[in-house]
Amino acid sequence: MIQALLNHLWQSTLVVVVVGIWAWVLREHRAGLRYWLWFSAAVKFLVPFSLLIVLGSHLAARVSIAPRVAPVLSRIVAPAPPALKFVPFAASATTTTAPSGPSNAPRVPWTQLLLGLWACGSALILGRWAVQWWRLRQALEESVPLSVEAPIPVRAAPTAMEPGVVGVIRPVLVLPHAIEEHLNPDELRAVLLHELEHVRRGDNLTAGINMLTQALFWFYPLVWWLGRRLMVERESACDQAVIAAGCDPETYAQGILNVCKLYVESPLACAAGVAGADLRRRIESIMTKRPRRSLGVAAASLLSVTAGGALLAPMALGAALGLDPETVQTGADAAAGQAKREIAESRSLLKAGRYAELDQRMNAYQEAYRAGTLDELELLRAFNAFLLADPALAAHFDAWLTSFPGSYAARMARGIYYFKCGVQTRGTRFAAHTTEEQFRGMKLYLEKSRQDFEATLAMDPKPMLSYNFLIRINMEYGRHADARSTLDSALKLDPIALLARRPYMISLETRWGGSLNEMLDFLEQSRAAGLPDAKLANLQALIDGERKWLQHQSGEPQAAADSG
Repeated sequence: MIQALLNHLWQSTLVVVVVGIWAWVLREHRAGLRYWLWFSAAVKFLVPFSLLIVLGSHLAARVSIAPRVAPVLSRIVAPAPPALKFVPFAASATTTTAPSGPSNAPRVPWTQLLLGLWACGSALILGRWAVQWWRLRQALEESVPLSVEAPIPVRAAPTAMEPGVVGVIRPVLVLPHAIEEHLNPDELRAVLLHELEHVRRGDNLTAGINMLTQALFWFYPLVWWLGRRLMVERESACDQAVIAAGCDPETYAQGILNVCKLYVESPLACAAGVAGADLRRRIESIMTKRPRRSLGVAAASLLSVTAGGALLAPMALGAALGLDPETVQTGADAAAGQAKREIAESRSLLKAGRYAELDQRMNAYQEAYRAGTLDELELLRAFNAFLLADPALAAHFDAWLTSFPGSYAARMARGIYYFKCGVQTRGTRFAAHTTEEQFRGMKLYLEKSRQDFEATLAMDPKPMLSYNFLIRINMEYGRHADARSTLDSALKLDPIALLARRPYMISLETRWGGSLNEMLDFLEQSRAAGLPDAKLANLQALIDGERKWLQHQSGEPQAAADSG
């Protein structure tokens, strides 16, 4: 999650930089054009590139990609490898000293703390804006209508706030009571034209959208800087429109100065007033009345290409990859090649005897999972690198564990190796066609595997991967009560852990001695426990597969191996 946020922030920042270059190039052109450029940069914070990739995948049919192109595109959308993901400092340190033993030190839930801090910040900002909006509405309720010729209602309110437009769908121009006593008719007309230009441009709506960006990304200074740029350009755009309507620049400037001296500025950007932005620069710009250059054909074409490329390139990428929406959002399809490479790298380190690097690498996966920056199924895929049944590798696993006797990853890896050896020794045929020798070989390996997994339970505060394989061992033995007991122990640590619930759901399949009704009951239990929709969908997929198996199976069912 943190990695995805960082990716989104740097991508949005890059858009801001490009827009800034264009704004500088167009500095002598109309302010309205620059305003929409800056607004597009602000909206980018609300639209991740991955969303555009999803849209592209919807709009185009699946196409095959040339073998030389597909890996390159996959790398573009694939998530960063764990080495680049946020993990606690201790997990990413380069020390190769072997752990002295199990660590029972309390772990800081950084992800939860950061989410809580973000929620508090957003709530404070929204709360402050809500109070200010309530005060505006109070002033509006206390106002009286004025007989002023305008395309929207004009009302006078007993308030010290400057003239401003309140509302988006049904905007109302609210003037301070007796403002005509402080401004002469020409000054008042110019101020009214300024406010009506805000209405014509829809500034309250765009300001509200930008305020949403600020509330969501309040921790990122760039969004506040963008809000200031939007304020500057929108006021300049309205000033230019007022002067273009024939108002005398000196009269208009004096009217703005009188408003600023007598009234306070509108508290909300989405209630557009007249006194925003840098007043000195605005007055200078009004008085100089410099001619504005028109956008040439070349500049307009280049600007269109830039905007179209930013929008269409991610969509074209999604269409070219032919990704499902869920695949793009989770990165599963794009990460498949990356995951295979990481598994191959882990196996190479094992076979080369580079145990210090391997130990650091695999414990980093576990640390990232514990910190909430690595999905639990990604953790499972990473450790599946050790689903090997080569007898020659036993010495390597033993050497790794000897070098790092307190390492969770080392003991976990050896347990997975023994588990795979046991499953392969038994074979995948139905029990009636499996020999006693095969069963004895399986039990020998599974017992070694169980001992390693049980030892890891005390070596990490969140050993969900250990529980995953312990449930699968009980499933291989046909011990349904023990599988349930192991599941209950896991759920005490994490009630919504899919690593524990998924293998138990598989153990309820008919071919393992369960039934479809038991699977359906367990799905409802998981739903009642508050399992997120994505995880419920994962369990539902197993039920759908079971239904298809029951409908189409003929003859002897085949036992499943290495599932979960």
